[in-house]
Amino acid sequence: MKPQENWVTPFKNLELLGGELTPILNNDEDMLEIRWYDGMWIDVGYIASTKTYYITTVSDDTAEAWNNPLSVIEVKDRDELVSLLQKEIIRCRS
Repeated sequence: MKPQENWVTPFKNLELLGGELTPILNNDEDMLEIRWYDGMWIDVGYIASTKTYYITTVSDDTAEAWNNPLSVIEVKDRDELVSLLQKEIIRCRS
């Protein structure tokens, strides 16, 4: 990411396939989320202690879905985050 670039700009260029992007905080445990009309949700967060980003996909916003996510992708390199998130969106929504 270029220093002058707003942290959310690369995520705004994702093909969301009908989802709605909600930015929260840069490099935070709750970083951004994408939600679809049917309840599916992708959450992106960062855990500073492990220096790892997580892309978590759940079927809906229930405790059961969060306890049994459809997938969890660990990303160590911030530069890979946008492309891996796009692949997950396509995998889940195509």
